[in-house]
Parts: sequence; C-alpha cells; structure tokens
Amino acid sequence: MKIKYRSIIATVILITFITSTAMAFQGETQACNRNGCHAYPSTSINISTDFTTITVSPGQTFKVNISWSGGNPSGVTEINWPTNLANNTLFNPNPRIPASVSNTPSGTANSTLTAPHTPGTYTVRVYASRNSSLETDFKDITVMVQASYNVSLNVDSTEKTTSPGVNSTYMLTINNTGNAPDNYTLVVSNPDGAAVGLTNTQIQNLAAGANATVLLNVSNASSGTFRVNITARSTGDPNRTASINTSTTVGVLQTGGAPHIISYSPKTTFVKNKVGDQRTFYIKLNTTANVTWYIYDAYGLDLIRKEVFSQIGVNESSYANTSAASGIWIVKAIASNQNGTDLNTWIWFVSQKPSKYNETRVKIEPRTLNLASKGKFTASISLAEGYDIADINISTVECEGAYALKGEVKKNGNVLQVKFNRQDLVNVSPGKAVRLTVTGMFNDGVTKFEGSDVIRVINNGKGNDDEEDDEDEYEADDDNEDEKEEHSDKVKSNNKEQEKKKDNDKVKSGSNGNGKKEN
Repeated sequence: MKIKYRSIIATVILITFITSTAMAFQGETQACNRNGCHAYPSTSINISTDFTTITVSPGQTFKVNISWSGGNPSGVTEINWPTNLANNTLFNPNPRIPASVSNTPSGTANSTLTAPHTPGTYTVRVYASRNSSLETDFKDITVMVQASYNVSLNVDSTEKTTSPGVNSTYMLTINNTGNAPDNYTLVVSNPDGAAVGLTNTQIQNLAAGANATVLLNVSNASSGTFRVNITARSTGDPNRTASINTSTTVGVLQTGGAPHIISYSPKTTFVKNKVGDQRTFYIKLNTTANVTWYIYDAYGLDLIRKEVFSQIGVNESSYANTSAASGIWIVKAIASNQNGTDLNTWIWFVSQKPSKYNETRVKIEPRTLNLASKGKFTASISLAEGYDIADINISTVECEGAYALKGEVKKNGNVLQVKFNRQDLVNVSPGKAVRLTVTGMFNDGVTKFEGSDVIRVINNGKGNDDEEDDEDEYEADDDNEDEKEEHSDKVKSNNKEQEKKKDNDKVKSGSNGNGKKEN
C-alpha cells in the first residue's frame, strides 16, 4: 500500500513539472526551460536595447546593442531571441543568444539582424531571464522595412545620322536604382513628327540593381532634324522618372566625293567581350565606297593586318565575330573610293569566360574554426585547367564577408594561399558541417571564380574543445614562422660555439676526450 501511495505522489510531481515547463517559450535555452522562468514577470531583472524603432531597407543588416541588469549573481542569466516569434526567425538574429552566462548579473552584448526583402512593419523581441528567483523581462523592437523606388535611363548616343527611309537605332538602358523590384513605363515625345518605334514600352518586375534594354528606331521619308525624347516612369513611385533626348539627322545620300564615316557602332574605342560572345562592328558612310575590314593581334607576333571581310559600292557595312581568342585585338574598317579614304578603329578586349564554379577547388584551414578566437584562417585556391593563379586580383577575394588580408602563391604556382581575419566573417553560424564560399575576380575585371569547402565551426572560449587547441597551434605555426626560423638559427649558432669551445679545451689539456693523453 505504501508503494502505491509513493507512485501516486511521484506521478503528481511529474505532471506538475511538465505543466510548469510548458509555460516556457520554444527556442529558449534548456537551463531556464526546466524551471519555467520565462513565465514569471520581472521584479529585479531588466533588459534594454539602444533603440526601440528603426527604419531599414529590404535585406539590410543592422546591429542591436543589448544591456541587462538584475540577473543571477550566482547562476545563469540568459539573453535570447526566442524562435516562437515568427518575426524573430525572419530577421535571423546572429548570434541568436548573445549571452548565456554564469555569475554575470549585468552586462552588454549585440546581435546582427537581417531585414526580410518584403516591405512592411515587423516586431522582434529579445528576452532576459533568470532561474533564481524565477523571472523574465523583454524588449520589443519595431522594424519598418521600407522600399525605395528609383530609375535611371541611358542611351548609347544622343545624336545619330541616317538616310531618308532608313532607321537610326538607339539602344536605351533602363536601370532599377531603387532597393525593391519595380515596373516601368516608357513614354515617347515626338515633337517633329518622325517615324518612331520602341521594341518595348513596359518593363515588368525589374529586380533592384538590374537593367533592361529597349531599342528606339527613328526614321523619316524626307531630310531634316528630328527630336525624339523618352521618359521612363516608376510604377512603385510615379514621381520617380528619368528621361533622355535624342536628335536624328536625316540627310540626302551623296553619290560623289570622298567618303566620311558619319556613324559607327560600338560608339566607344575600347570594347570588351568574353570568348565566344558575338560582337558586331558597324559603320555608315556619307557616300558610296568600298569597305574593307581588318583584325589583328595588338601585342602578339601577328602584327600584319589581316583582311577578314570586304564590300564594294556600299554606304554602310558591318562585321560580326564570334571566334576571337582571349587577348587584345585591333579592328579596323577602311572606306575608300577614287576621291579619298576614311577609317575607324576599335581596340577589342576578349577575356576568358568564367569556369564553372565547381571547377575552382578551395581548402579552408584550420578544419575546425573557432569564431570566439581572434586569429586568422587560410583558404588554398586551385583554379581549373587553363586559368592562371597569378591573374587573380587579391583585393577582390572574399570569404563570407571577410576580405583577403594577403595572398601567396604555393606549390610551383598552382595554388594561391589567402589569409582572412575570422572576426571579419559575416553571418557564419556554428555547426559540424558549415560551407564557406570563397569568391573573387581576375585582373581583367570580368572573369570571376567561386569555390567552397565544408568545415566544422565552433564558438567556444579557449580550451573548451580539443580541436580548438589544434587550430590555435596551426595559427601559431603559421603566424610565427619567421620567429621560429630565427630561433632555430640561434640554436644552431650556439651549438657550433659550444663544440668549438670543447675542441679548444681538448687542445689545451692535451686530452683525447677519454681522460688519456695522446701519443
């Protein structure tokens, strides 16, 4: 009978314990959950933040500074962003628990939050809790995520010349300079009554920072000068507009005289492409002439102009190329007739296309990375075949927000070893298998590379993990290599001095080293 009573009492205690812990919030640490301290109002504990309202852009990161007092003088005080609040999860606080410490009744910490990409008003909450006596305090922060809309409009040339009935084509570039996706409407102003056509008047769902291209065709049956103006208007904010003004001269085609190039494309002397891209070069003349196109290597052995295309008795001509190898090329169009000659020259930079990202191999060391340490870590980068490590621009190399401090070529020039400060890492969380990605660009300013490695990441104080000790030794070996070599040289020098002294003593004593005199 006594045994039954004891079982009943144990069951009641267990039910009471389960009921009390159910009052704690999901996502808060186990030490407080066991005692249900989050269900109790504050009497002495207090938490505050450096602001309670903030306005940010979609996707913007911002830091929240947190202070607390009245925590456990001889126990655990917890500072926490509970995951049961959906908005906290949306903002991904990092670190999520800036403090869970013993015997620290007051202190400060900070977390970095990342705003969602959807505009709106959000509330996030941070807690301070103690489990002796049981109590909690929290602070709510109102975050207003606001979208800003804007637009810019550019054209390849504001003035062009054409013949009656022949289109002058302008390339318009619409840029979304706001921080959220937007739609744009293009409106034409045609005060001089030219024949006008746009390939698109509505740009839909253009991402922030992205651009779209539209062609404007202007022509007229008779000669004259024709103004055509284009305005791009934001749908998100109709007050945001951008405009360009064009002027097209339609002239009567001459049939005699020396040829002059009156229009050409590309409009810039320096042209950039990647291997395999199609590039078209074009000229327009004031009269009929014979046109010959040449292309040759600017710095190679092939310095003699090679004819690649020619036409007889034309007033416009174009040359398209899709097979240029990587390098710097000179492209010339020469127009001539019995009355004279004119030419146009382009300098054409052709660079390698970026390799597939998974062809770039990256190895991160140490294999266990402690975020609590202030040391450095190393990425060893190996490129795909056909790419040269020496072409990497070190200043562009980045690993999860941390930029390269320095780089050194290893293993006969096949591996680039780059160092980073681990304190510069952004939004890297502890885990047994964390992927770190290294990106960068080549010196040509066009070709990119990217590679990843999976390592273990911890966030412990010194000595909390055996592997952490290993990583510190790795850093010591790396950072103090020069000091080790200097110390080794000193040791060798001291050993030589001692051996020399022993030899001198032997000579003076006449001893052979065994206590006997030599004959």
